[in-house]
Order: sequence, then structure tokens, then C-alpha cells
Amino acid sequence: RQRKTQQQATHKQQVKTKLQTYPIMMKVLLCGGGNAIHVLSSYISSRDDTHVTVLSLFPGEADKLRDAIPEEGIRCINDLGDDVFGKPDAVIGKAEDVPKDLDIVVFALPSFTH
Repeated sequence: RQRKTQQQATHKQQVKTKLQTYPIMMKVLLCGGGNAIHVLSSYISSRDDTHVTVLSLFPGEADKLRDAIPEEGIRCINDLGDDVFGKPDAVIGKAEDVPKDLDIVVFALPSFTH
């Protein structure tokens, strides 16, 4: 038991050292094209440590969304803190264009679709 605890402590220290040495870039895929995606893409992409891709399979929706995003990004109004601006790194309309090494996939779909 003591050896296992010691191994866990060593592992935690190694992870901590790695995190300090290499900045982690969280790669997020947001699936959908509605209100939730607009909020999530703004809020999540406002962080420096994220790479956000939005996938909308509805015909023409990805192009419309990409063209509608202002240069400064989408403003996310936060009633509990400061507003943030974020802009997804990519807005795509085909599943084959999805990055392969994602950390998180979010499906933001209306309740009637499932």
C-alpha cells in the first residue's frame, strides 16, 4: 500500500512538471449550429488554452456561421462576471474535416432530435 501511494505521488509530480513545461492545448469539437453552439464557441474559444472546431452538418449552415462571425469574435455576455469574446478556430460542414486528436466532443442538439 505504501509503495502504491509513493508511485501515485511520483506520477502526480511528473504530471505537474510536464504541465509546467508544456502548455496544454485542449482540442474541442462542438457539434451543432444553434444557440448553444454560438454561446459555447464564444465562451470556450475565449480561453488561450483551447482550439475550438464547430461542426454543423445542416446544409450551408457552416458557411453562414463562418461568414457571420466578426473579426473580434462572438461576444458572450456573462451576468456573473466579465463578458468575453471568442472565435472558433474552424467552422466546418463535413465530418471528414474533423480533427483526429480531440480531447472533448460536445453535442449541443435540441431535445426533439434525440
